[in-house]
Amino acid sequence: MLISLLLDVAIVRSLWLADVGAPIRGVFIAVFLVKAALLVLEAWERPSLQTDGGLRNPEATSGIYNQGLFWWINPLLADGFRRLLSPGDLYGLDESMGTAVLNEHFWVGWNRACEAILPPIPSNSRLRLTHAQRFRGPATSSSGSASGPSSGLFFWSFPGG
Repeated sequence: MLISLLLDVAIVRSLWLADVGAPIRGVFIAVFLVKAALLVLEAWERPSLQTDGGLRNPEATSGIYNQGLFWWINPLLADGFRRLLSPGDLYGLDESMGTAVLNEHFWVGWNRACEAILPPIPSNSRLRLTHAQRFRGPATSSSGSASGPSSGLFFWSFPGG
């Protein structure tokens, strides 16, 4: 948005110097002023809504520049430079970043990915495909040589198995 605002300065200046109608100039100036106001409001630090008495995470309340440049973490880094930090010195995690929530999201995604990779097949066949293969040696025919893909359900084998 900052780059867009800088480019709008050139457009507003050009429209102001050119002999363009007042309504067009007024619209572009109004758009420029709204963008500038939004940029200032985004940079403004928001007050903390947390009232539990713990350490407030400044990342949640810092503006866009502080977040982009990680300026909010400087007090913690300076404190860590002066002394050894303990877990109590660190900022608390948001509820959405807790292990219970992340564990639940992980397993939902994992199960969805497994269903996409392994289509629904009967559980007996799935058990064979996933677990019993490692116990089976190379498939051999009656002549004693390894047979090809037509030797049954398990037509591949692991080297040395």
